[in-house]
Formats: sequence, structure tokens, C-alpha cells
Amino acid sequence: MTLLYSDIPPLKVPSGQETINACFHRLFSQSDEISIAVGYISRNALDELDSLIEQYKPKRVVLTMGMYYIEGMPESSYHKAKALNKKWVQSGRGEIRVVRSMKYHGKLYLFSKDGLPVGAIDPLISGSLVRMQTICVNTR
Repeated sequence: MTLLYSDIPPLKVPSGQETINACFHRLFSQSDEISIAVGYISRNALDELDSLIEQYKPKRVVLTMGMYYIEGMPESSYHKAKALNKKWVQSGRGEIRVVRSMKYHGKLYLFSKDGLPVGAIDPLISGSLVRMQTICVNTR
């Protein structure tokens, strides 16, 4: 297990430590199946995720979004997610799911290769305080 850091000022990444972004890209490049569960998503994040899928060509990606139960989803994000879902389903690459039966505000990124876990990224949560570190579990 590795402690990851965000690289957002005024925090600095300690020497020799991996950032959340670097770990995400490293695990993505090593995986053929990625499962992501998040509360919210932006259009930019959807574009970046689609770009990574085009670059690394995993067999399957499942994105689950879960905080649109009460507030609703911004129209631009909805249309982007809908278009990408169609693209991914038609290409056999994956799908985008929206949870409407409950609020899900967690963040979990799971990476697998050949049916075995490669790693996971999960924010550390202490009570109601989200720390600025994240853990990365490497399984290989």
C-alpha cells in the first residue's frame, strides 16, 4: 500500500512520492479492465477518460456516477456521458452508469488485468474530514 499525494498548492509532494494522477495513469496503462465509481464527473474528466481509453485500449471500462439523485446532472455533462456511453457500448469497451436509487459520494478506482487485480485507488476518509492523501494498493 502506498500513500499518494495531491499536487495542489500550497501542499507539496514529498520527494520520491507518487501523485494521485501519476498512480492513476500508471495503473490505467497496466490494466485491461477498469471500474470507476465516483459521486460527480465533469465534461473535462469524461474527455480525459475517453482519451485514456483511446490511448491504452483496455478491454472494459465501467464508470458509475452516483450523486445525481436529488440535484440532477448538469445538461452538458449528461449529453457528454450519454454520447460516450453510446460510443463505449457500440465499441464493446464499456459503459457509463448513473445511480439514481441512492446517493453515492465515494470515489473508488479499481484496475485489473487478466481477471486479477492490479491495484486500487481510494481516498482516506476520517470522520467527515477527507484528508489530502489517497492510498494506492498495488497487488502485483
